[in-house]
Amino acid sequence: MALALRVPTRVFVTELVRSLTSGLWVVHGLNATVFAYGSTGSGKTYTMVGTRSEPGLMVLSLNTVFDMIKSDKNSDYFEVTCSYLEVYNEVIYDLLEKSSGHLELTSSGRIQSRE
Repeated sequence: MALALRVPTRVFVTELVRSLTSGLWVVHGLNATVFAYGSTGSGKTYTMVGTRSEPGLMVLSLNTVFDMIKSDKNSDYFEVTCSYLEVYNEVIYDLLEKSSGHLELTSSGRIQSRE
């Protein structure tokens, strides 16, 4: 996906959601991943979460996926799994499960919870 250097967040998010969900492949067993990278205060959380009036990538993506599921007449079963992780100072945090402590990446490449 290529966009101009400076585009409104809404345009960026809309185009990214479209590229992640085009062809219905995310509701037929394939995964989509978004990795937001940048310094503290650069707008990663705003882009991912947004606000009530300007929803971010996560909200728009989930809305799109669930709209696709609702309109799919060929399948009776869907499973949606989401992760929202933050890496800060080389420590991984699960932002959907605040009580999980931090997570550690093992030598095998698996992530495990660490209280």
